[in-house]
Amino acid sequence: MIRVALLLLVTSSSAHAMSLEEDLAKATYFSWGNDGFIAQQSEGKRLYEKILASENNEDIFLKIINSASATNESKLYAVCGLSTIDKKWLGEVAIAKGPVTVLQGDVLRKEDFATQLAKIKEKGCER
Repeated sequence: MIRVALLLLVTSSSAHAMSLEEDLAKATYFSWGNDGFIAQQSEGKRLYEKILASENNEDIFLKIINSASATNESKLYAVCGLSTIDKKWLGEVAIAKGPVTVLQGDVLRKEDFATQLAKIKEKGCER
């Protein structure tokens, strides 16, 4: 009975982490602060924080960064996560190509991924 309970707990935890990873990998915009007309935290940032609090956070963020199907926006969240875990990751992140959608305040705009990554490397995610 205890083994079954432990197995269910481990399976549930793994499934939850996988769901968080899959959900963050689909992020359609990158927003770090309380943005928008009603100043709420973005879904991507909420997912980022849940992953950061998980036991296998580094693995999840690395999977997102290395995923061919993850959005560029999700990769920026993963960069922030890895740099929070250990700053060494900022120098080792593979640069994605193309645009990224960024929301700051109530302004949604497209930026080049490399430009946004350079801002994160210079000022961090909490800027």
